[in-house]
Amino acid sequence: SDVIEIIVYDVFSVGNFYSRTDSDSRYALTTGATMSGALDLNGQELILDADADTSITADTDDQIDFKIGGSDKVIINSSGNVGIGTSSINRKLEISGDNNSGAKANYIRITDTDTTATANNQIGGIEFFSSDASGGAGISASIETIYAGSGGGGEITFNTNASSGGTLTEAMR
Repeated sequence: SDVIEIIVYDVFSVGNFYSRTDSDSRYALTTGATMSGALDLNGQELILDADADTSITADTDDQIDFKIGGSDKVIINSSGNVGIGTSSINRKLEISGDNNSGAKANYIRITDTDTTATANNQIGGIEFFSSDASGGAGISASIETIYAGSGGGGEITFNTNASSGGTLTEAMR
């Protein structure tokens, strides 16, 4: 069964908890400080802070909204697509922000925590995986950043594979 854990480090309140009867599973069953069963907010918000502007909402538009400071920051729509900074989600992950003045609002950061990396060690990358069994499921291409040597410099490699079940080969650096 699915489990939702709410871990609280300070004061926590979700309106009033209601005891339920066996025939009414819409409300939480509370026993002392332990809650079991379901919590039905009926399309309302789960408010997470004192000034009520940080919440999780699942209302009638079949999506989940994560709000911080009263505005949507992350949305998961009915197709399972995730939007960060946008409600117009056209891909599995869509990130939207204003890059004006070098704000880097649309950047994704991959951080390598290895403090002793040497030349040709990988920093991070993106892999393109194919599930097509006719060519052998596996990685069909990748983009990787590797350390160029001392000083933390990096190089980007583009790697391809004739069949997704084969071995990646560097195509360009």
